[in-house]
Amino acid sequence: MSLIYVDFSFNNFTGSIPHFQHSKNLIYLDFSHNGLTGPLSSKHFEGLSEIVNIDLMSNLLSGRIPQSLFSLPSLQKLVLSNNKFDGQVDEYLNVSASQMDTLDLSSNRLNGPIPEYFFEFPKLNVLLLSSNSFSGRIQFESLQKLKNLTRFELSHNNLSVDVSSSSSAFSFFPKITILKMASCQLQKFPDLRTQSSMIHLDLSDNGIRGEIPNWIWSVGNGNLVHLNLSHNFLDGLEKPYTIPTSLSVLDLHSNQLHGELPIGVAPALDAMYLDYSNNVFNSSIPFDLGSYAPYASFLSLSKNSFTGTIPESICNTSYLQVLDLSKNKLSGILPSCLFSNLGILGVLNLGENQINGNIPDSFSSNCALKTLDLSRNFFDGKIPKSLINCSSLEVLNVGSNKIVDTFPCLLENLSSLRVLVLQSNQFHGELHCGNANHSWPNLQIIDIASNKFSGKLSPKCFLNWKGMIFGEDTVQPVQHIREHPRNNWTSEND
Repeated sequence: MSLIYVDFSFNNFTGSIPHFQHSKNLIYLDFSHNGLTGPLSSKHFEGLSEIVNIDLMSNLLSGRIPQSLFSLPSLQKLVLSNNKFDGQVDEYLNVSASQMDTLDLSSNRLNGPIPEYFFEFPKLNVLLLSSNSFSGRIQFESLQKLKNLTRFELSHNNLSVDVSSSSSAFSFFPKITILKMASCQLQKFPDLRTQSSMIHLDLSDNGIRGEIPNWIWSVGNGNLVHLNLSHNFLDGLEKPYTIPTSLSVLDLHSNQLHGELPIGVAPALDAMYLDYSNNVFNSSIPFDLGSYAPYASFLSLSKNSFTGTIPESICNTSYLQVLDLSKNKLSGILPSCLFSNLGILGVLNLGENQINGNIPDSFSSNCALKTLDLSRNFFDGKIPKSLINCSSLEVLNVGSNKIVDTFPCLLENLSSLRVLVLQSNQFHGELHCGNANHSWPNLQIIDIASNKFSGKLSPKCFLNWKGMIFGEDTVQPVQHIREHPRNNWTSEND
């Protein structure tokens, strides 16, 4: 009996792809997400005039892609992504009668120029070529040949895209929904003003300079969901502008943007991911930031020059999982609601600022923090007792502050704690806790350099510790504990 439908996806098959010459009526073939190896040849699919779908993604297939695959008369979907195919794709193929709708060759090792016939498939809807080593130069206006194209991905190759054609040419472009051209050596924005259906735009890691044009916020008729302009040389936003409330991802990090933080106006954004880091913003953080992005799960303003205090409105972002305000010039005291209101916050990084006062003793009973970095500020007082509520804490860094306290034995039974940095404070007293054999079960790194610890130093206290830093830039294994002149302990073996 001749096979018609074959779906062996998501298994652990190894070896090579079988031949299907005797299955002339085969329509659907899916071997995706296995461990298949070896090359493909034209004989694998010879005579399969009825086949519509071939999906071999996420295997270990290698060698060149046979040209005959592209000329199967009924083939609509060819997915070969996430393999090890290499070499050039052959040119000079007549595809005028092709039924190809989806062509996915992404995440392979293909090189050389992109064949011109890739832009001549009459029914092509999806063309995915990202993460290869394609080289050469292509004209952006080539896309207008693909009248049905809705998704085009070309990111992370070794080629350049020329977008210098006049804007009038782009009025005849297909209505693209998803456009990804990261790392394509773009020098300016392609003119996308006529793109009324676009929801996802990635132009990151290019050489685009100047201002972000205000028309970009109207792409997709104001329904843009994902915008990534990171890793360019953008220095401002053309005014007037209105950031669409539809945005779920806005990534502007690693540019040269300055002045005030660009935020939207009421109603609030639907954004879940906001990254403004590594720019030169030098204003205060807007007092209503939390109201502007109440649904954000990731918010980073790090590596800028923001001044002033952390606004209490940040506590209105009850969905936050990552908040990074590090490496700025923020000052004042922390709003106590930061620890009491943000129940699902997993990462909080406030390092390298000028924040002062006590660390609020307001960590909620459902604290979800895994990483807390308060280093290189002016915090004083003690380690708050409510920190014990953070039962998932893995990294605690309070180094380079003005904390005056004894060794934080209250944390000794946190089974998740792996990194503890206390260096360059005014911790004092003896460096041990009771019941030492059962404490600090998973601690791997501890840095207590430049404090005022004293007394006897017993190796029994550190049976479970994997590594220690007692002095500046010196990591010592437990069995080689040594004295450091900035602390005042003595070895129990002396």
